[in-house]
Amino acid sequence: MMQSGLQRLWMAIRSYPVFFAGNALFLLVALVFRLLAEKGALLLYFSAHRGEFWTLFFKFGTLLGEAYVYIAATGILAFVAYRMALAVPLLGVGVTLASFILKKIFSQPRPPAYFTELGRFDELSLIAGVKVYMGYNSFPSGHTMSAYALFTFLLLALERRAGSGIQLLFAGIVITVGLSRVYLMHHFIEDVWLGAVTGMLMGWLWYDQVAPRLPVAGRWKK
Repeated sequence: MMQSGLQRLWMAIRSYPVFFAGNALFLLVALVFRLLAEKGALLLYFSAHRGEFWTLFFKFGTLLGEAYVYIAATGILAFVAYRMALAVPLLGVGVTLASFILKKIFSQPRPPAYFTELGRFDELSLIAGVKVYMGYNSFPSGHTMSAYALFTFLLLALERRAGSGIQLLFAGIVITVGLSRVYLMHHFIEDVWLGAVTGMLMGWLWYDQVAPRLPVAGRWKK
């Protein structure tokens, strides 16, 4: 009997409980925090409690949501499952388009622009070497969407090779990328929330629907 898309999605979630449960907890805490606190509360907290270690940590962590990580992932998967490797660049294109469209639809101000409109820009503690974005393309977070899409796809593509240790590592990476966007004042926590949910769904969709349809032959059938 052929399984429905929702059944396959649920099976994927059950197969990697550490990754998905960890992220479900993160998203639940983020949602509750946002519902109880004012907009930008977490960003203001980070701004008032910066430390050299955490600044360096999040400056590096945010890079894990950028394009060159997709290049590395393509190279790694080429030795494991060639069909999956071919899907990674397409995933990058899909995430870029989805992020662009959603940002245009919602057109929400970046944190510096938001606090400037409120006359509270001076409450922000700027970080040396970090660009200040003043546009209206905050919601959702593209870096967060990118990281969640890629590492969800990688987790599924690695199949039985992805034990609890890898699941925990991937969960830590994507959560770090999400929090880095708030720490660096590029996004609000709600931007991260939608980026994470959208990214995970896209990662699964690429594994379930896109990769299996890619035309490969011979010894590259996997």
